[in-house]
Amino acid sequence: MTALALRDDQTYWDDKQIAVLQAGGIDEDVTEAELMAFLHECQRRKLDPFSRQIYLIGRKDKSKGRKVYRSQTSIDGFRLIARRAADKAGIDYSYEDTIWYDADGGRHEIWLSDRPPSGAKVVVIRGGCRFDAVARYGAYVQTDWDGNPLKLWRTMPDVLTAKCAEALALRKAFPEDLGGIYTEEEMGQADNPQRVTATAEVMREDRHDGGNGKDATPKNGQRWAENAIAQAASFKSEAEGTKLWKEAAARRIKGEITTEDQDKIQNIIEARIQDRRTEAMERLLLHLSEDDDWRDQVRGLASDDEAREAVQELGRLKGAGTMNETRAGRIAAAIIARYPKAVLKEGEDGA
Repeated sequence: MTALALRDDQTYWDDKQIAVLQAGGIDEDVTEAELMAFLHECQRRKLDPFSRQIYLIGRKDKSKGRKVYRSQTSIDGFRLIARRAADKAGIDYSYEDTIWYDADGGRHEIWLSDRPPSGAKVVVIRGGCRFDAVARYGAYVQTDWDGNPLKLWRTMPDVLTAKCAEALALRKAFPEDLGGIYTEEEMGQADNPQRVTATAEVMREDRHDGGNGKDATPKNGQRWAENAIAQAASFKSEAEGTKLWKEAAARRIKGEITTEDQDKIQNIIEARIQDRRTEAMERLLLHLSEDDDWRDQVRGLASDDEAREAVQELGRLKGAGTMNETRAGRIAAAIIARYPKAVLKEGEDGA
């Protein structure tokens, strides 16, 4: 065991470990409670902060007047968690080749352009089932006050966009193990300076009070966008996420936030809603026996149409007497949790 290695019985960081954490960017704003929470997260996830598997990242919080530190897992940590979960379950875990997309939707197996890709697609294969995800460059790129990409996003836009897509795909494939965990590349855009465009300024001037004069100032619009980005990654219910989504759209129409702000907020909301639905599905699948072949079938559904067809099949099996009502109901509930709109259209025709 190395001098920095964490022990399972450790209750706080020792002096050497603290020194290394400080060298990695932790400053005097970090609290003892945040350090203790980070230690617990490292031990619980069995990730090594000194091998760049997990980080403690500080972000400015205006309401608290300081940086607030939270843990973020690196893509290496994601891969390690996924590998352990696959090994424990005795299933295969692999990838298809990464695909990058240009602005016209063209597909590229290798990104050779000096310009950033428009997006990247990663497919994770777990136990023979495909879990795909696409990350859009514009939704994740970190920028400076002038809107220019930061150094790593400028020099490696293809790699970082692919990392975001991989994290999304891994969360789909391993929701019980990776649900609610985000990489630095995914969350880094929360640090982007919130800019107000000239168009938005003109809209405010033309509107005057508009029934909402106070909230229409550039400063308030910027503050709202910053808070909304943080809320988008942590809302507790889908109703909260939907409400925030609609408010972002309404504020963009009024000129209080930029289109870029709206896209960031809504992309984070969409990803979190999908993660929450997948987590709910996995909880319901636990009610099925481990050898039930419908578990993998449900996990392999990739669209509303496939979900609708699966519910119809359950209805036919139940009607034919080849599947008991309890089992059919549990499977249907898992599908509805992940694809509520598609399945609810079937109403009583489903299982």
